[in-house]
Amino acid sequence: MHPVAFVLGWALGALQLILFVYIILSWLRFWQQSSRSAPRFDLDNPVVRWIESVAYTILHPIRGVIDPYQRNTGIDFSAIIAFLILGLVQGWVQRLPF
Repeated sequence: MHPVAFVLGWALGALQLILFVYIILSWLRFWQQSSRSAPRFDLDNPVVRWIESVAYTILHPIRGVIDPYQRNTGIDFSAIIAFLILGLVQGWVQRLPF
């Protein structure tokens, strides 16, 4: 595999990992807000804020496109769509003939 394809594939995999951590953090934030007995985590530290900013940068354009279609569902499908797009691009990059 060409080094450029390797680095791009690694970066796309890292973005998928950041999205996964963002999803877990959003569940923790919801759990803390809805339950008094939930353990308290510091969700305002700089690392968490960085993860949320990177995830927001990825998810915001997707949310802008799908918002009219999911307005009354109560479920955010943007992370699922982002995972699919990142996976497709990662597979495409790994098949590039360098």
